[in-house]
Amino acid sequence: MKSAFKTHATLFTLVCLSATLIGCDWNFPLTSPGRARVDTNLIGNWLITNVSKEIDEERESVGKSILFFGKAIAASEENRSKYNLPAGAMLLWSNGATTGGPPEFQSSGGFACWPTQVAKTKILNLIALDQLKENKTENEDYLFWKYEINGDRLTLYGLTESSKKKIAVSLGKSYSSADLYQEISSKSLWTPLMTARRIQ
Repeated sequence: MKSAFKTHATLFTLVCLSATLIGCDWNFPLTSPGRARVDTNLIGNWLITNVSKEIDEERESVGKSILFFGKAIAASEENRSKYNLPAGAMLLWSNGATTGGPPEFQSSGGFACWPTQVAKTKILNLIALDQLKENKTENEDYLFWKYEINGDRLTLYGLTESSKKKIAVSLGKSYSSADLYQEISSKSLWTPLMTARRIQ
């Protein structure tokens, strides 16, 4: 998955680290792109306020970098078509500055994402825009982040190493989206990655 990310963005490093250290790449999302829906509570700018020890090398981003969530439908028709953006998805970038506002559309370092509700847990399905552009039909690298919003506070979580291993063993090399959903529902344990504060 790392080959898909080629910019300086803090989000690039955070996602790569969470995939390598805590999360994992999966062949399918928990909810298909065609059923993607925006979580309006995520839309806007979130200033990173803390990062976990697993991604401590990104501590310099604390208080300096912003996670921006926007609606894919707000992108130009050209970009929606070019990058095969699901109509109900969100876009995620890191601005790398505290000025706020949506960044200029670019594929490298950007992600499409949409939530899945698993019992009382909300999980983001993330995939790099560069990969959507290739319009792959299998072996896509999806990453999952659990998230919680309490007022103006956002907490993101990655799968623990033990959960990742248990799920991978249970799934084997060939599995379906339904299989993955079942395993995530029954075996997932999560560890905090970062917190952020809504700034607008």
